[in-house]
Amino acid sequence: MPFYLQVVGYKNSGKTTMMLRLINYFCEKGKQVATLKHHGHGGMPVGWEKTDSVRQQHAGAMLSGVQGENVFQILGDEAWSLEKMLTFYATLPIDIVLIEGYKKEKKDKIVMISKKEEIALLDQLTHIKAVITTLPIKEKKYPFPIYHPDDWLLLARKLNEEWFS
Repeated sequence: MPFYLQVVGYKNSGKTTMMLRLINYFCEKGKQVATLKHHGHGGMPVGWEKTDSVRQQHAGAMLSGVQGENVFQILGDEAWSLEKMLTFYATLPIDIVLIEGYKKEKKDKIVMISKKEEIALLDQLTHIKAVITTLPIKEKKYPFPIYHPDDWLLLARKLNEEWFS
């Protein structure tokens, strides 16, 4: 069963940069890493609208997949919950699943804070493992560590030790 870690925050808070850093770090440690990104802009991700997969779904298929080169895409007849997608991921030889987004889900998460008004997320979200920010946030108020973005490697090492020691 893989370890799950969410990287959450608002747009332009550094989520993708953090994801890429964690992917590189854990891959260098020999871990099999998978990712899952929430398309939070509403609607279907671009590129699906006129595909055979959509036509097959409209014809009644509950699940339609297409594979080519190193790409495997899946289209279902209903919205996939995070749990359903993670159940699928768990069938694969994966050590870590890094999830970008899905703020309200109950998985361990790193919260990216880039603006003062985003600090409210720290009181709204659950399962916070750590916070990454350049803002001065009083650590003693919160039960989780707060890192500067330049110190991401300290967090990655801590996660690696916790998960794989």
